[in-house]
Amino acid sequence: MTPSAATAATGPTDGAPDAWETVVGLETHVQLQTRTKMFCACSADYSGAEPNTHTCPVCLGLPGALPVPNAAAVTLAARIGLALGGTIHTHTWFERKNYHYPDLAKGYQISQYEAPLCTGGGLDLDDAGTRTVRLERLHLEEDTGKLIHVQGGALIDFNRSGVPLVEIVTRPDLRSGDDARAYLEALRLLLRWLGVSSANMEDGALRVDVNVSVRPRAREALGTKVEVKNLNSFASVKATIDHEAARLIALLAEGGTVVHETRGWDEAAKRTVPQRAKESAEDYRYFPEPDIPPLVVDAAWLAAERAALPELPWARRRRLAQAGGLSAEAARLVTRDRNTADYVEMAFAALPGRAASLADWVVGPLFGLANAEGHDTAAMADRVPAGELAALVAMVDAGRLGRAAAKDVLALMYRDGDSALAVVAREGLGQVADDALERAVAEALAAEPRAVADFRAGKHSAIGFLLGAVMRATRGQADPAAARAALEAALRDGP
Repeated sequence: MTPSAATAATGPTDGAPDAWETVVGLETHVQLQTRTKMFCACSADYSGAEPNTHTCPVCLGLPGALPVPNAAAVTLAARIGLALGGTIHTHTWFERKNYHYPDLAKGYQISQYEAPLCTGGGLDLDDAGTRTVRLERLHLEEDTGKLIHVQGGALIDFNRSGVPLVEIVTRPDLRSGDDARAYLEALRLLLRWLGVSSANMEDGALRVDVNVSVRPRAREALGTKVEVKNLNSFASVKATIDHEAARLIALLAEGGTVVHETRGWDEAAKRTVPQRAKESAEDYRYFPEPDIPPLVVDAAWLAAERAALPELPWARRRRLAQAGGLSAEAARLVTRDRNTADYVEMAFAALPGRAASLADWVVGPLFGLANAEGHDTAAMADRVPAGELAALVAMVDAGRLGRAAAKDVLALMYRDGDSALAVVAREGLGQVADDALERAVAEALAAEPRAVADFRAGKHSAIGFLLGAVMRATRGQADPAAARAALEAALRDGP
């Protein structure tokens, strides 16, 4: 982050929030999905492993162990930078960031400071691109071990030590906890879309430090910032920012001074608590890592990586909305992840000209079935292939299957993995013939004389009751529009 003013902010004595502006910057740490760690051959997949079993002399920081950079991690980091519109620097290097915490075996972290892999770029907070969060830098580093607090002390698991990280640092462009949440949701979508990280906050694959300051609304100079570290949920990020902004406003309104410090978030108490004075770059005593030569990025390789980037989610949303006639909300939902977007596009290709109808079936009934089973898009696509969904919707659009019956067919397809045609034939759920519909209408009128009388007396809403009776009699197979027309004709022409 660009350092904020070293002196305390001064401003209105009024503590009203409207008199102040909150300024927020984020530092996001992202674990990369590589097979091995950043500087050694230990497995980077430590989930479920016994403590301290994915370790070696390098990630334990033993004397004489030599680190070797992971080329796959460099590739994934570069893809993120390119997708964010940043500049990938062709000549960079690693440095030692010195600090002494129990979970850092070497007493320093191999990171980048003076020459990060990527600078610049940005991320939009909305699909319209009206609010862009500018990025300061993106750099590579290694993760630390994990402290496990127990009664009377703490234990250390070094399985996570050395897992590849990228740190993405924004400019101070955010103005609220809601802004921060929108930014993190967009970033998580992008990371998963690119396949570079699981970005699961609950697993520690995405961790956030927030920098919060406040200033009078008429002032351009930044106030003294406070950093709150290691937040691991969207809710805690928003709550931290909202709480800390209110605390700083109250402090300044009372004539107090903001201390440049690091604080922690107390989830139980819903407040921040002091931890230590904030370190500066000088405190970390950065110097080039002597055991790793400079990293030189080949221009041809970088051009190939840029060309291989997929269509990004916001671009696909715009295309689907414009070319497929989807609403903005439908386009957002079908691009909630790349697998879903690919699935719906395959369905669109199987049934051209029905994009909006197909999207409605995906985000409604199909998502409902998948969510009820706790399935992701891959499992959903295995149960109901895109072509089979298109076949089902085609039957509905052609009037061969009522919508209610089609929902039943879809549920059976999802349960059994059968095709739409097979389920319709097996269950006898094809659209009812005209004579069967006429019989169902006649039976409904005979069974519900009061509703018939109400309709003929001018209470036309009574037809809804009669329509329900017809649909029940036909097991939902009647086309609702055809059933309504048949009812109206019978009510008009009957005795």
